[in-house]
Amino acid sequence: MGGPGGALMWWQKARLVRLYDELESLAIFDRLVYDFHADRGDNDAHTFRERRRSEVLAEIAKLEGGQAEIRNLWVGGVAVLSLILYVTFHYVLR
Repeated sequence: MGGPGGALMWWQKARLVRLYDELESLAIFDRLVYDFHADRGDNDAHTFRERRRSEVLAEIAKLEGGQAEIRNLWVGGVAVLSLILYVTFHYVLR
């Protein structure tokens, strides 16, 4: 909950960790299936894993995208504040 680096809430960070773990599990399972089965396993299972992988990647992008938007707001706010301070000191010291 801190500054721009800590923009994600604890539950969002925990969700990201779980999503990355699930993505890694899907990749490991695919490697196991493809290494041991020449027919690439059950087509329905493969389709399910691909669909779930897309969903996980979309959710990760959504969570991480929100963090980037907050960071951009912070950077914009700091830039505006810096400009205001510069103009204020310029006229005060003049």
